[in-house]
Amino acid sequence: THVTVVNTLDPKSGSIRVHCKSKDDDLGYHTLAVNQDFHFEFCVKPFSTLFTCDIWWDKWVASFQAYNAKWLFVPCGGGNNCVYE
Repeated sequence: THVTVVNTLDPKSGSIRVHCKSKDDDLGYHTLAVNQDFHFEFCVKPFSTLFTCDIWWDKWVASFQAYNAKWLFVPCGGGNNCVYE
């Protein structure tokens, strides 16, 4: 499974900071300029794999589940290619 996080903010908005992790893997912090992306891939362990991401921009913070093997409906283009903009 592939996950991609893309900074699609207005060019005047500047960069974002992204941190994604699972219980077993901390993928570190990444600073993305406009139109840059951070991506990672992994093998899914049924009912176990969970990746969360935090995004910081200016004074705003957003957190989300990038992939959860417990999802009943996988909103990732067929389940193996998740893109977040």
